[in-house]
Amino acid sequence: MLECLTSWALTVFALLFDFLKRRKSWSRYPPGPTSLPFIGTMLQIDFHNPHRSFTQLSKKYGNVFSLQNCWSNMIVVNGFKAIKEALVQKSEDFADRPYFPIHEHLGYGENSEGVVLARYGHAWKVQRRFALSTLKNFGMGKKSLEQRMTEEAGFLCSAFCSKQGLKGRCRSL
Repeated sequence: MLECLTSWALTVFALLFDFLKRRKSWSRYPPGPTSLPFIGTMLQIDFHNPHRSFTQLSKKYGNVFSLQNCWSNMIVVNGFKAIKEALVQKSEDFADRPYFPIHEHLGYGENSEGVVLARYGHAWKVQRRFALSTLKNFGMGKKSLEQRMTEEAGFLCSAFCSKQGLKGRCRSL
């Protein structure tokens, strides 16, 4: 009996703690459906046809609404005008990537540099500018680059074919 009462008390405490923790962050987000403890709003989305779920939710909450899946909050933007405002007029506000803990293990943490998985900021802008200028110097967007790449790929294939054990299994470009 005491074990059952203790487990109920722990469950109520966990649900209350989860509710209080999420309530603080709700005020910063646009309106959205009420989320359940621990699972959020996952039950309200059809994952086979999410666009239909988002259309129904936009009729109720407007073109910009928030959802919570487990412990991550997200904002959904629907409609041409809202998307244009977000991506064109306020592009810097929407330019960053969400934080995922796996990025730390891959080497793309808070202070990482790069273009693909790095966070948006000054270092990202510098790296992007450098990458674009370097690619332009090599002829990006020109026919000569395609010819060079085909030639280099042919040399690479020849190098692979010349190794022992691969003869007869290689084809040239």
